[in-house]
Amino acid sequence: MNEELRQFVKEGWEYRNNAAAILMKKILIPISIFLILLLFFISKSEFSLEDYEQIKLGMTYSEVKKIVGKGIEVTRNVVDGRKSVFYRWQDRNVKEMFLYLEGDFKQSDDAMKVVGKTLHKLK
Repeated sequence: MNEELRQFVKEGWEYRNNAAAILMKKILIPISIFLILLLFFISKSEFSLEDYEQIKLGMTYSEVKKIVGKGIEVTRNVVDGRKSVFYRWQDRNVKEMFLYLEGDFKQSDDAMKVVGKTLHKLK
């Protein structure tokens, strides 16, 4: 009886492991790859040096979005009633732009103002 139980448990585990492997290979891995590629292309936006130069200190995030689109939020902090947000843009030409915005914590992000900006070339 003990041997039969062991064999039953062993076969059950083998079945579960095979089912999990099939699920990973056939479904989860392709979906994961698709989502990673989708995020890569969504997160990349084209912007030029002229676009970067159009962004001035004191502009609102709403005005910035009209020039270069929505950025990716990197960090967000609230200290003493002031909110600060650090946004990032990266284009397909291997440029990366960062903007630092501040405002009252009750304001919407669109009303926050640019207080710093930087541009990097990654290669």
